[in-house]
Amino acid sequence: IGTIPYACRNAACLFDLVVPLRSCLEQEDLLRCYDEIETPLVPVLAEMEGAGVPFNSAIYKEAIPQLKQRVDYLVQKAYEKASVVKTLQGDPKPFSFDLSSHSAVQHVLFEMHKLPPPPGSESSRRGGVRGFSTRKEVLEQLSSIHPLPGIILEYRQLSKLLNTMEGNLPEYERWTTTQSQVRVTNAEGEVVPVKMTRIKGTFLQTTSETGRVQMDEPNLQCVPNPREVKVKSQSQEGAEGRSARIEVNVRGAFQTLNENAILSADYAQLELRLMAHFSKDPVLLGSI
Repeated sequence: IGTIPYACRNAACLFDLVVPLRSCLEQEDLLRCYDEIETPLVPVLAEMEGAGVPFNSAIYKEAIPQLKQRVDYLVQKAYEKASVVKTLQGDPKPFSFDLSSHSAVQHVLFEMHKLPPPPGSESSRRGGVRGFSTRKEVLEQLSSIHPLPGIILEYRQLSKLLNTMEGNLPEYERWTTTQSQVRVTNAEGEVVPVKMTRIKGTFLQTTSETGRVQMDEPNLQCVPNPREVKVKSQSQEGAEGRSARIEVNVRGAFQTLNENAILSADYAQLELRLMAHFSKDPVLLGSI
């Protein structure tokens, strides 16, 4: 089926649904919410999608080589720690495994190294074979008794961060953005014009059960917070040097036009706040 007939058929179906759906909203006493809140929000979200968000990936690109170096170091360190068991068993061959693979990590930690699974970590495999989780909480508990889980955990965190920095965000910056002129303050305190692109995502109004607006392609609600990463310098001969910490701030790549500001807000403990507001209970009011 062609694009135009497909779009026309969808529009015709939606038109036929107007009467029965409005009737359902009226029966549920939600028609006022739809007419006065949801419908007026549609053009606002459309305008937001069209405007996009000024984005400059050059802000954090300098940190990418150092992050890659740290990830490579963690991989080699994990191989070394995992190979100890093989060496003790008389197998001198270098051992490697996929640090991102649940099954591979499970095999190394619980079968090769015989680490005790923390309570609540048991999970089922295909065929009913007993298995254990390698989620973040499990690795954090195991890292207190062996260095390998901590290495794997840091590797996963940095790999996810690198994937966001190199792929997820720049992909949309490159293909779905338009150039815009932005004025920023440099290190000397001077306000200078900077050429950067905009990321344009899709705001989803009806996909969340709680009613909050979500975003897709890309999901800017999952941009990682600024974090410090430990890296090690290397000499020309490849020897490790001193450890240093660098700050990786992906959120810093989102900047504002002119005198505008970016506001970050969250409705943490929303139900508790609503109860406190309507009940005026002093204990509830004091806890928020």
